[in-house]
Amino acid sequence: MTKINHTYEQIASYLTRNMSEQETKQFELWLISASPEEQDLFEATKKLWEKTTPSAEKFTPNVNQALKQVEIKRQFRQRPQPVNPWKYAAVVALLIAASITAWFLYTLQPSQITELAQNDIKKVDLPDGSMIWLSPGTSIYYENNFLDNREIHLSGKAFFEVAKRNGQPFTVFSANTKTQVLGTSFNLETKANGQVAIQVTTGKVAFSEINMKQTVFLTPGKQAEYTPKRAQMITTSEVQDENYRSWQTHKLAFNNTPASTLFETLEEYYQTNIEVSNNLQNCRFTTSFDNQSLDEVLEILELTGNLKITQTNQGFQVSGSPCN
Repeated sequence: MTKINHTYEQIASYLTRNMSEQETKQFELWLISASPEEQDLFEATKKLWEKTTPSAEKFTPNVNQALKQVEIKRQFRQRPQPVNPWKYAAVVALLIAASITAWFLYTLQPSQITELAQNDIKKVDLPDGSMIWLSPGTSIYYENNFLDNREIHLSGKAFFEVAKRNGQPFTVFSANTKTQVLGTSFNLETKANGQVAIQVTTGKVAFSEINMKQTVFLTPGKQAEYTPKRAQMITTSEVQDENYRSWQTHKLAFNNTPASTLFETLEEYYQTNIEVSNNLQNCRFTTSFDNQSLDEVLEILELTGNLKITQTNQGFQVSGSPCN
């Protein structure tokens, strides 16, 4: 017998007074220390029992129907016993409890679905065919009825590939912003200070503050940044750093990139500290890396860029001959 069925049987026996004095005391002690869910189940069953059970003098239960529903009719035919109204009352109590099972379990079901990426990137496949890649430490949640509204709430950094669905918008709420699309791909990040940054890869995106004071429309290669408590809260520009998806793709590319920018990108991607000598400010690099370790990347840069890179207690120190 499962735990929930055992609980139903105990409640039914208690409500129908089909327990000994000792069993009644044990049940009441159990009820005091029962979980909130078990207490809710008892109260709901008790209310239904009180509403649907007549007095003992007028009690005429539909025995055949009760026995049929619990599938024990054949058992009673094989073992005939004297009619005991309160025994049948226990059966009916069980039926009442069973009738509220769906309601009770439904109230325990979460109305929201939450996805969290912990130490690794996590891919989430949504019911509408859309896909989301969550950066480590990022979380999203959406309602169980997601297909009715296609709304997502984001905290952190994620890349979205949104599937089209009969003209139905797809909306992402992040900090105090709203991003709305029909079918497109974009990178969206909520920062600790309340700033939100977005870069569009494909399609068209409407990006706005939640109260719609300002809305901008972004196309591929465009980006926007939301900064709260600023007169011009949303600013737009061309995507300057093509590596905004590197956390997801594990690919880095640099095209005539200043040394300071290159090493800043490496700092963020590999989560380390890199100090660059001032005499390298005119140096530029054109190179790319594909899913390579930091040691491999630094070794390649040291060999091809005529650099000296040493490890320190704080991270790495980059030096070398100045560039013209």
